[in-house]
Amino acid sequence: MTTRSPASRRYAEALLETATSTGVDLESLRQSLADFAGNVATSFELRNALLNPSFTEAERRGVLDALMTRAGAPETLRRFLQLLLEKGRIAEVEGIAEVFKELANARAGRLQAHVTAAVTLDAATQEELRRALEKRTGRSVEITVDVDPSLIAGLRTQLGSIVYDGSVRAHLERLKAAIVTRA
Repeated sequence: MTTRSPASRRYAEALLETATSTGVDLESLRQSLADFAGNVATSFELRNALLNPSFTEAERRGVLDALMTRAGAPETLRRFLQLLLEKGRIAEVEGIAEVFKELANARAGRLQAHVTAAVTLDAATQEELRRALEKRTGRSVEITVDVDPSLIAGLRTQLGSIVYDGSVRAHLERLKAAIVTRA
């Protein structure tokens, strides 16, 4: 997970308000921003081109414009990323994208669930889990899945501030605590 600065929230909120007031489709904007943030995170060359002070601002803007044109990004996103570049905040785009996703999900009435499994979950299992969470909450749910073999078996699901831990590791820890308190 990326580090979020207080500015990340302010920029994400400003982007959400701008997009909402101009009628931009939040889902396509969210996806385009997430794609860009992912590219910055995974591409050393792109990160270097945007953050290295040996490149002029005009050169960095040219790289950004070329990338946005090739990606067919919405004009709102193009202007927003140019602003981040001007303000020296482009390095925070990953945190901004995460906050924007949360805000857009909240606006759409969608919950975000973070699932950690001991093994990789296939698409059918992920879909079944998503449907079960939607049935339990009565709201639309978007899930992200990570793998952590230290869970041994089972799942750990975080839905907002609520954590459901059905992992073998958690069960063993509870068992250990019960034994220690009885001893």
